[in-house]
Amino acid sequence: MEYKAKLPSRNSNVSHATPIKEFSTLVFGVAALLLLVYWLLGFLVDYTVDHISDEHAAEIYHSLNNVASEQIPADTAASPRLQTLLDQLVAHSDIPYRIQLSVADAEQMNAVAFPTGHIVVFQELLDGLSTENGIAFVLAHEIAHFKNRDHLRSMGRSVLLMTASMLLGFSDNDVMQMLSPITNFSIAQYSQQRESSADATALILLNQHYGHIGGATEFFDLLQEKDNELSFAFSHYFASHPQIQQRIEQLQHLGDSMGFEIKPTITKN
Repeated sequence: MEYKAKLPSRNSNVSHATPIKEFSTLVFGVAALLLLVYWLLGFLVDYTVDHISDEHAAEIYHSLNNVASEQIPADTAASPRLQTLLDQLVAHSDIPYRIQLSVADAEQMNAVAFPTGHIVVFQELLDGLSTENGIAFVLAHEIAHFKNRDHLRSMGRSVLLMTASMLLGFSDNDVMQMLSPITNFSIAQYSQQRESSADATALILLNQHYGHIGGATEFFDLLQEKDNELSFAFSHYFASHPQIQQRIEQLQHLGDSMGFEIKPTITKN
């Protein structure tokens, strides 16, 4: 029988997939690996933060004063009445250090808790809320970020994600920008969880202070009136905060499940 040479039916050295398919597989594989690493490191961060003593947490916040103080907007000291309200809410939270309150003279419907033991409330928010209870809930929400140690969790995740990215060879900006929508999705979902947790803690603090939760949703009702943001079907998945109506419903459900009463609120002076 005469031998006739022929090419093999399959050459393992030649890819049969299209370049686009190979590239897509690589990108999604890398993204999945990055998200897995982020989740595992996040679990480690949460475990560590939960086991830090209150004294150690206070030392960390104090050490950040010089670094983060320049990020705090120009402000004025809060009125004694407002600072007293904050101090009373902090006492209910069992936080072993004092939180300083300031008011920023800016047209912004917001309040911010800085990782320095400092809360800044914007004047427009104070002007918009009509009850002391509504203001107390906003303050309690910011206090909750300290009680739940959200600053430490966020900082730990940022540092570990950056370290893991470098170790995996993703220091190139183009690659990181390509993966940013997926990592941002994961970060946004975690942020929403922390915001929802802070709302729940704030509701408990409000009930402890007043004996009821009247005024808990006043801030969100006000935001809904002023909400002019563009929205589409999946936008809330990438937002750092849950949707406003969702937060209102969650607070109402939690209040009902815990048997909290809703009573008349105190008109602010």
